[in-house]
Amino acid sequence: MKKQFIISKMFLVEEESPVSFVSEGIEVLFIVFFNFGYYLLITPFRIVKTFNDKSQPTYKLHTSKLQQILCVISHTLLLFQYFSESRTFFLANKWTTVRPAKYFDACGTLAKFFYKVFIVIVAWKDRDKFVKLANFIAQSSRLYIFKNQNIKFLKGFIYTFCTCITINATTDVIAQVIIINEGISMDWIFRRFVAVGRYNFFLAEKNDKSIAPTWNEITEFDIFLGFLTSLGICFRQRMSYLSDGIILVMSIVLSVAGKAFKKLVEENHQKNNMYDDPSVILRNFSAIKTLSLQVNSVMSKIVLMFIGEYLFYYSAHFNDILEVSDFMMSFRKLIFLLNICASLYFSGDCCKGVEDSMLSWISSVTEAGMSNILFSRGRVAILISEAKSHIVGISGGIFVLDYSAIFNFLATVITYWVVCSTSGGS
Repeated sequence: MKKQFIISKMFLVEEESPVSFVSEGIEVLFIVFFNFGYYLLITPFRIVKTFNDKSQPTYKLHTSKLQQILCVISHTLLLFQYFSESRTFFLANKWTTVRPAKYFDACGTLAKFFYKVFIVIVAWKDRDKFVKLANFIAQSSRLYIFKNQNIKFLKGFIYTFCTCITINATTDVIAQVIIINEGISMDWIFRRFVAVGRYNFFLAEKNDKSIAPTWNEITEFDIFLGFLTSLGICFRQRMSYLSDGIILVMSIVLSVAGKAFKKLVEENHQKNNMYDDPSVILRNFSAIKTLSLQVNSVMSKIVLMFIGEYLFYYSAHFNDILEVSDFMMSFRKLIFLLNICASLYFSGDCCKGVEDSMLSWISSVTEAGMSNILFSRGRVAILISEAKSHIVGISGGIFVLDYSAIFNFLATVITYWVVCSTSGGS
């Protein structure tokens, strides 16, 4: 009688005696990131580690009334700042002339605004999902894809990345209200904040970067508006970096697990026992599918708006990559460009690695004539379908960021940029 192997959907952790967890798992990457967001008043929570009776780590949400109040203020101010910038764009342009670049800019402006709105909603509504994700990785840490991961370099990278974006966000606040060629003056900076505040709160019709009110024209109420505006710009700059950063961090988390799965399959090939006990491969494949599902349950809408913003922006401003007239602005654009390139690379690499590894393993099992013995009927077809459909990967809800989608994205950007450039666009 043939032996059939059926794996339970919920059986993710290998049966081993409980052990003390001494090494950090890949969950620490996004935990560190959220901790930075917590102290920068962007995320209303942070994730802390506790230990149960078996000395196994569990994670829980940590927040406070004060933190929540401060984050309500920061989120209100930064969204109001984004709204003000969107209003500036739509009011400053004349829409009587049909120019493709202008309409791409309009779509990009709206995508950017809703992108940040979704980030704020996720930070408040779906924060428990991040804790659930961290606990899943910790509880499944005896699986190969999560076990003995050397993440010291990646953890150091996350710390460096967060420190750099904190510094850049601070300097960008000054860049928003000064004219670089005329130098930096604290008097001018403060009066410009007042001018921007008047515009943001509908007390002025225009926001000209070269104009600021004199001290004789400034009232106490203007000073209050200028203070709120300075905070709004500060939080807006922090959100700009952290919103893109969380996509990069989650892409790295999935990529690390994907590389570990690929290594597991390669080791099975080298030992020539890829069909002796398929439970090891299937458990790890089931775990990485669950990991991807949990990541996408909280990130899919954010990824959709993230891709939408950059699709519309680079379709009209692809040549901005080469512009260096304003050093601070060029440096800021370079940071965002590197961030999106890294996010796309890690996303595509994860999809490709898991797909190739799973198909290679299934092919080996099939060629050895063991597929009918090891699997129930139809199981092979299901595994092949899951691998080819990129069930593991960063998703935007209506697409998965595999290499095919990434190159289609790049081709679309270049095509529309040519159209915009030849139609009187920027």
